[in-house]
Amino acid sequence: MCAMKVCTDACIFGAYIEASEAKNILDIGTGTGLLSLMIAQKSEGIIDAVEIEENAYTQAKENFEPSVWSKRLNIFHQSIQEFSKNADRYYDLIVSNPPFFTDNLKSSQSNRNIALHNESLSFHELAAAVKTLLSKDGSFYILLPEYEFDLFKEEASKSGLYLNEICTVKDKTDAAVLRLIGRYSFTSSALEKSEIIIKDNSGAYSEGFKNLLKEYYLNL
Repeated sequence: MCAMKVCTDACIFGAYIEASEAKNILDIGTGTGLLSLMIAQKSEGIIDAVEIEENAYTQAKENFEPSVWSKRLNIFHQSIQEFSKNADRYYDLIVSNPPFFTDNLKSSQSNRNIALHNESLSFHELAAAVKTLLSKDGSFYILLPEYEFDLFKEEASKSGLYLNEICTVKDKTDAAVLRLIGRYSFTSSALEKSEIIIKDNSGAYSEGFKNLLKEYYLNL
């Protein structure tokens, strides 16, 4: 029922996130619930997932309920702006694969517009929500295309968030950057850099990709 289906870059993102020590986890714009379910598989934390679009909320709820981690998964049907006003805890891990198209033509499907375009959640509002909800020693992970990543970085800086880690995702070694993964916190540190290449020169999944996703993909 979701406008945006499960895709490879989102799976990479979920597998990349370090969550083993996190106790309170927030997934902003959960969509299908993919990130929450992937994180639940590798942590013992309580996960709150927020989704504004009704069909996506319903889909995530249906995906959470039969899972073996359902007792640790909570789904909220509201905007993160509203959620942040009423939250009663801080989170030591926040993750988001947010809407990012700022100037592209709109789809005729309203639910797809919400999923793709950042009018319902601007980068300024996202950074402000993270500032409000992230614990002082917590980490925030985000996945975006390169141009939008730079736009968010500016807003994050205004909210006192420092980019500590960046991972470049490419389809092949000589291909353009597909996505960037960033890890932010309230602590300034030397920037850690890494790269994930999805396919080797033969078109098969790379060893790095297989090692990252082997706990989630059934046929690697």
